[in-house]
Amino acid sequence: MAYPLGRKMRLFGKVADKVVLLLIRTQRVGSAHGINLANIRDNDGRFYRAAFGAIGLIHEFGPHHLRRLRRNFDWVVNKRLCSGEGSTWPEYRLRFCNVCFSDFEDDVASQAFLAATLVEESTRSRFRLSTSLQDEERLLRIMERTDKAVIHFSRRLNSVRDGLGDAIANSYEKRTSAERLAWFFRNDRTQLMYEVRRLRENRRIAQQPAP
Repeated sequence: MAYPLGRKMRLFGKVADKVVLLLIRTQRVGSAHGINLANIRDNDGRFYRAAFGAIGLIHEFGPHHLRRLRRNFDWVVNKRLCSGEGSTWPEYRLRFCNVCFSDFEDDVASQAFLAATLVEESTRSRFRLSTSLQDEERLLRIMERTDKAVIHFSRRLNSVRDGLGDAIANSYEKRTSAERLAWFFRNDRTQLMYEVRRLRENRRIAQQPAP
């Protein structure tokens, strides 16, 4: 027997879901390869250009990642997150993935880093719903497999700009086990520190002159 409070909470949850989706739809800026793009942060269209280019890179260099991304998400949403700039947080139930877009004032670098982030999320989405947060060994294996997939994809981006793919791959190779696990616990201080360090490293790489 369902309790009245339980019914009220479920009703509240459904209303909240509709409000969130309505907000996202009103902020739609376009689409790329069947994925809707919404921008809740104001950055003068730079997110759309970067996201369109990033999904194009995935289509060219990792089409299986694009198929998985489309299978699990209808939306990619640019929104500031509590866990630190440069991070992601998917909402599988509503089929959208929040990203915190980092603009490097370099279109190629912005697109490449965002592409790697979306590949990371599409790979992790294969496992996230079926995994208990209590099973740390399995969580770590998931993150290791995810990082390997992103590294493999990123290396292919060297053909876009020499050394850029290696730089992105190196940022994933530097992750510790604690940093990999921290993604699943979004309030964990380790995750926040990792995201801050990663953002600084990405900005340093993006500011290097092109060869």
